[in-house]
Amino acid sequence: MDELLPTTGAKMSNTLAFGQRVKWPLEDRVKALGESEWSAEFDHDQLDRLASAVVVRELGQGDTLFREGDPGYFVAILAQGMAKVLKEGDDDMDHLIAEVGAGSCLGEMALVDHRPRSASVIASRTSVMLILTVEAFQALGKKEPRIWGLLNQRFARSLSERLRKTSEDMVEIITNTGFDSERY
Repeated sequence: MDELLPTTGAKMSNTLAFGQRVKWPLEDRVKALGESEWSAEFDHDQLDRLASAVVVRELGQGDTLFREGDPGYFVAILAQGMAKVLKEGDDDMDHLIAEVGAGSCLGEMALVDHRPRSASVIASRTSVMLILTVEAFQALGKKEPRIWGLLNQRFARSLSERLRKTSEDMVEIITNTGFDSERY
């Protein structure tokens, strides 16, 4: 299944210019995917084929996975470690909006909408990421349409969950700041 891995080239070297590449056996990649938020969508055989399409990168504490505004050439699944999600405010400072652990998916918005990254992600401690590049994602669409469709379903579910959480957080902020004077 390694034919799903994208070929090395200028674009690939630019997109994964972070961390160190790590060689993980296929069974370790499958296990990490099985322990991620993606496991509900895929059976073991599908996880095996998906695992063969990812590359593994290790980031040290404080290393940047991507910055807000960067192009989105990949999605990452945090296999080990912790990462901070930061958003730049009007004060030009980065503000912590989430800290995520193993099993979390990072960067799917840019892969879905082809727009720049909406936030920055920095490793809180040494972390291992499973990286699915846009090239590998497109190859899955051609060679494994069922897995590609399940990935899109997982992306949609993740984005929906985050939007619901953001809506709940906004209501709490509005309620706590006294701006809830309009009633319908």
